[in-house]
Amino acid sequence: MNRLVQVLAIVFAAHGCTGRSDAPPTSAPPPPPSSVDARWVPLRPPEAVSFLELPAAVLAAAGTTALVNPPYAGQIVKLHVRPGDEVKRAQVVAEIVMPSVVAAVGEQASARTKIDAYLRRMAQLNALKAEGLVRSIEIADVEMRLAEARADEQRAGAVLRSAGVSASEGRRLAGGRGAVPLRSPIDGTVTEVSAALGETRDGAGGPLARIAGTANARIEARAVQTLPLDARFELVTAEGDKIPLRLVGESPAADPRDGTTAIWFEPNPPRPLRAGVTGKLRVTVPKRDGLTVAPRSAIGESGAGTYVRARKPTGPATVTVKVLLSSGADALIESALPAGTEIAEHLAEPGR
Repeated sequence: MNRLVQVLAIVFAAHGCTGRSDAPPTSAPPPPPSSVDARWVPLRPPEAVSFLELPAAVLAAAGTTALVNPPYAGQIVKLHVRPGDEVKRAQVVAEIVMPSVVAAVGEQASARTKIDAYLRRMAQLNALKAEGLVRSIEIADVEMRLAEARADEQRAGAVLRSAGVSASEGRRLAGGRGAVPLRSPIDGTVTEVSAALGETRDGAGGPLARIAGTANARIEARAVQTLPLDARFELVTAEGDKIPLRLVGESPAADPRDGTTAIWFEPNPPRPLRAGVTGKLRVTVPKRDGLTVAPRSAIGESGAGTYVRARKPTGPATVTVKVLLSSGADALIESALPAGTEIAEHLAEPGR
């Protein structure tokens, strides 16, 4: 009986050793990728892509922005314009009573009256002197007074000229109306009027009005790399206008704050644009031998320089290239490979 129990135990143990395991099967790791498994993409001609876009803005040219300010303290008595009005050069924007100017008008009129009187007296004295009836000291006294009157006239005239008061306006002011017109120095559009009737203002405060004019535009963009001289440029405004540009110049020094370099353009042909207009500078490189566009991920670096992996009938080959520009996911390269040549989109190590 004991022997039978032992035989049965041995049979059950053997059955347990050959039974199915509950552990899940393991799978082999995938093979590492190689250049054979790479995704191949064709090199593109440069004119097939707007290669680079940079933020750009129209700069204010000299004489295209003007402020209207009173040269002396005074009270505003009339406003002739509102924001949005188109004005011509010398058009009246506001009228202001400036006590300093009114006083100068009176001083000038008084000086002229004295000058006329002294000139008449000088003529009389010179006639008497010829007959020996007057002393030289009397003539000298009149000459001194005449010189003082002329100095007063010149001082008053300087005040009036600095206030932009012409001779005819001076005579009008002398007639009793003391308001001085403030005029626009340029043709343009009134963009701001910050004044109220009855308000007292002086030249040290903010401007009464701002006027924006137009001129042949100058556009500034900033880049971190030198742009090809044979590239085509255009400004694309927020409204969608496309304005062809020509390169004018490039700053010889980079901005130490961000490493960018200022580059300036003008519309081609010339045209006026309002200062402050913003948009994108679009750079397109024309087709020429050796220039193509490749994904930046397809370009590698080694001790010998930059390269791509090209797909050839004999198999993948490493080809040296020169990167001229890069923007976003693309790079403009110069090489012996023509457009249409397939290269590995994501570079594998050379020789794999």
